Amino acid sequence: MQTTGFIGLGHMGGALARRLAAAGFPLAVHDLSTAACAPFAALGADVCTSAREVADRAQVVFLCLPSVEAARQVAHALAAGSAVRVVVETSTVGPASVREMAGLLGQRGIAVVDAPVSGGPGARRPARCR
Repeated sequence: MQTTGFIGLGHMGGALARRLAAAGFPLAVHDLSTAACAPFAALGADVCTSAREVADRAQVVFLCLPSVEAARQVAHALAAGSAVRVVVETSTVGPASVREMAGLLGQRGIAVVDAPVSGGPGARRPARCR
């Protein structure tokens, strides 16, 4: 199975990345907080020192970032990556930011999927369909 990248391991991003790890996806992860990365190292993920390193290891990279500026900075780093082909933007950064990111990454042949999440660590899960 190919390595999947994940950048932004806060409350929401960490939960999403843990789900990917539990499903058996090999992960390459990055976060500015070494404490946020530690549990993923224990799960066997490759902890990368930069967003660019994630983009050099994974064809699909998920983002869950706290701000438009953080998303912009990471997009520029990803654009220089050698492996990345799809970026899944789960941050709630707004349509204009996602269009900007798609324009930048599209010039390098990298597709962007806009998939914002909502809620938070305390949000209740909906009941399962039967």
